[in-house]
Amino acid sequence: MRRDLSALDGRPFDLVVVGGGIHGAAVARDAALRGLAVSLLERDDFGAGTSGNSLGIVHGGLRDLKAADVARLRLMAAERRAWLTIAPHLVRPLPVLVPFGGRRRPGRAALAAALPLHDLLTADRNRGVAADRHVPRGRLLGRAETLGRAPWLAPDVEGAALVHDARMLDPDRLTLAVVRGAVEAGAVVANRVEATGLRLARGRVAGVTARDRLSGRDLDVRARVVVNAAGPWADWAGVRVAGPLALAMNVVLRRPGLAGETAVALPGDGTRLYFLAPWGDGAVSLGTGYWPHGPAPASVAPDAETVRSLLAQLGRSLGEPLAEDDVTRVLAGLLPCRPGTAE
Repeated sequence: MRRDLSALDGRPFDLVVVGGGIHGAAVARDAALRGLAVSLLERDDFGAGTSGNSLGIVHGGLRDLKAADVARLRLMAAERRAWLTIAPHLVRPLPVLVPFGGRRRPGRAALAAALPLHDLLTADRNRGVAADRHVPRGRLLGRAETLGRAPWLAPDVEGAALVHDARMLDPDRLTLAVVRGAVEAGAVVANRVEATGLRLARGRVAGVTARDRLSGRDLDVRARVVVNAAGPWADWAGVRVAGPLALAMNVVLRRPGLAGETAVALPGDGTRLYFLAPWGDGAVSLGTGYWPHGPAPASVAPDAETVRSLLAQLGRSLGEPLAEDDVTRVLAGLLPCRPGTAE
């Protein structure tokens, strides 16, 4: 990919996308594939914000059955199918255990009823997906098979539902692959270029003004449509659109005893659900914890107290204490949220 600012300044585009996370990159790629003239601007590096700081799981919608949100379930399953189709080298099915038995875990009967319903509602989950990336049907496992996959689980576990989400092998590389796909389809992209305001013509939005953060050069990017995909930084245009923010945080642990090829859903405090997922090289990722957050800063760096709070929550879910020395990486990002949901 070539960073060519001269291709941005003054040239008319059909669409300018502000924000080079996975959402903005996907919008730019899709629009370019449809034959539109597209530009994509990112104030930092592509995927440097929340997109590069996730558990790396593409959920398939099973959790939405509890809320009877069929529309969201179908959307999640469709997104999983899309990524398995267009990026099979970077996304693959991920087996997930949902243990039952003991305190705070779901019951066997509820999971036994949920699995066939989920399979029915996602009957098209493998349409267009290569055979080696197909998502199997869910099934119940007995105690022995459950502990064979996750021997560290608490002794009161009676079994588990085995379902499949999908795993991003490298979230950063996936975002860059989508950006590159946009470029190959004809989009003009540039990182380190910050949108500073909306460009107006006769009372209508006609693009954005921007600044190259490396040289300080001002740019005038003309476009018929502006897509604001800046996430927590979406207020750049002078219009408050981001709403309340939550700090979402995961940790990567170097704990070989927890490592494996299967993810595990763990009950947290209240209705919270955590996921432990493979990270590679004997490490696992664990989260996600959420905290209310003020206005979006230039960069996101959770303080030590917040990290310790997350480790305490995760340790209770695992049934064993976690220390800061166990942490090899903290993955933190900001998300717009509904008031009262990040507690």
